[in-house]
Amino acid sequence: MNTFSDPYDFETIHGLKSIELWCADLTNFHHSIDVLVVSAYQNSYLPVKHSLIGALLENKKIDVSELAKSPEIDLRQSQHVWLSRELDVDTYHIRRIACIEMKKFGDKSINISNIKKSMIALFGMFAAAQYANIKLETVAMPLLGSGIQHISPEDVIRVLLQEGKRGLMNIQNISKLLLIDTDTEKMFNMSTAMNKYLGRTALDVANIPLDDYTKHLTCSVVRDLSTTVSLCQQENNKVVNYDIIFDVLNKLKNVDNCKGFELSIQCRRILEVICCDLENIKKVKGRSTPDYLAGKIDVLAKNYNMADWIKSYFHLLRILGNTSAHDFKNTKKPREPEINDLRILLHCLAIVVTYWKNIKTGQI
Repeated sequence: MNTFSDPYDFETIHGLKSIELWCADLTNFHHSIDVLVVSAYQNSYLPVKHSLIGALLENKKIDVSELAKSPEIDLRQSQHVWLSRELDVDTYHIRRIACIEMKKFGDKSINISNIKKSMIALFGMFAAAQYANIKLETVAMPLLGSGIQHISPEDVIRVLLQEGKRGLMNIQNISKLLLIDTDTEKMFNMSTAMNKYLGRTALDVANIPLDDYTKHLTCSVVRDLSTTVSLCQQENNKVVNYDIIFDVLNKLKNVDNCKGFELSIQCRRILEVICCDLENIKKVKGRSTPDYLAGKIDVLAKNYNMADWIKSYFHLLRILGNTSAHDFKNTKKPREPEINDLRILLHCLAIVVTYWKNIKTGQI
């Protein structure tokens, strides 16, 4: 059972990417995973109790030592990483195993430099996999170095976010990196370290203000979004990302527990989904669509003969949604949004979702 998730979204030339902390069981995760990363000693894959390799054998009947005998990509001699051949994703909910071999057997002196080198080698291998047309979209991995090595959460998060983001920026097909552990206390410490590293403000981590206005807006979005997703399902729409929509609906239905940065991220994600579907409806060609969302909105506004004020709501939702990416210190003034900006964010979301619903129902 997933206890909580802590997402960090950022825009790239390849679209919106995400690094997420999850308190969950890697061997029983609720989404399918294209690549599950495990760590091991060099050429040693013993299913030790309480290890991820041991849990995979016990819970999934996946024997890493067998997979290591004939990997799809083998860089053990030079980079100490390898990628397995494809598994039955319908059975295991895991498409492939990637293995990082940081040290020789018995050497427990792993430091932050080892983790950084391993992350660089891992994403180098993923770049090679993309060149070979190997499907990679969602990568899940444990928090390297956070166990018996006792490396500080601040150092672990800094390296995983820096190298993870660099990898996602450079590799087109990977859209999501999941950092997962079952230990609630550890994940809380990691989440705190992540908020500090990203420079999230007190408002970012505070819960959404609940007043009559925000309640009304939330109910409006839930109603219109539910109607629209039903229409998409009826038309067997393959373009829409339903996981994102249901995540948004879940957050809004439990808005009293939703933090400011979570709302920003969910708004930015649903805006991407809406623009993707609107592109599909108008058959907007990929070559004529800019890579960044701002350009996509401008193209869609022209194609749909969108009123200027509606276009401005799309852009404002994008801008406020992007405030969740605090990986660089803001030098502009004011330095951070205010409570009323969260209300405006919800207001923009309500208008954009209603516009999308009206397009789908032929009212526009």
